[in-house]
Amino acid sequence: KQKIVLMSIILLAFVKKKTEHLRNHVTDLNVYHNPLLLTLVNSVSATDSDLYLFFKELQKIATNQFSTELFDDAKKTLQNDLFTNQKVEFEKVDVLSDTEIGTIKDITIQDIWKYVFNTTSDGNFEVRRNPKNQQELSFRVKSGAHSEPFALIKIGDIKEFEKNNLESFDIEEEFDNVSHFENIDNSSINILMGSRAFYEGWDSNRPNIINFV
Repeated sequence: KQKIVLMSIILLAFVKKKTEHLRNHVTDLNVYHNPLLLTLVNSVSATDSDLYLFFKELQKIATNQFSTELFDDAKKTLQNDLFTNQKVEFEKVDVLSDTEIGTIKDITIQDIWKYVFNTTSDGNFEVRRNPKNQQELSFRVKSGAHSEPFALIKIGDIKEFEKNNLESFDIEEEFDNVSHFENIDNSSINILMGSRAFYEGWDSNRPNIINFV
């Protein structure tokens, strides 16, 4: 499970790093959107729900609870999958070149901190909620004093998920009445987690990677 999550966020870091390079070499700043990892789950509130299992693996990675060997193995598997999968399609591009795929091996844990977790080092999660919004929880890494939220949970009701899974986390209240989900196209959120509560009828150009749990 951890390897699959690692592969997902390595690919996200890879795409976001390429996007940054593209923006630095093209005058039109709107040349490409801000890539997003979308994770859709079945069960959300119960203890050991699909949502919590994915969230827990994210937490392990953010707190450096994985081996270098597993990280390297995840990159190698991801490269091999892309090398051998000739059905991958890209807009206006026939295939992703072998050279581009090969650069996945250069993704470092520092890239993961920067491009996925919006920070510069490992650290535990801080939960943020708005008392007036019972459908969203956002997360930032506490290692960065000014780090922006990197992940958002959007479900029908956050109370049960919070009660069953987040008792050990610091929770900060937000009172600005701003919905991270409604502003997702212009936000710092890199990972959006949720269920059928939002994905039917929802539209955004940001998702580059989709996980089905």
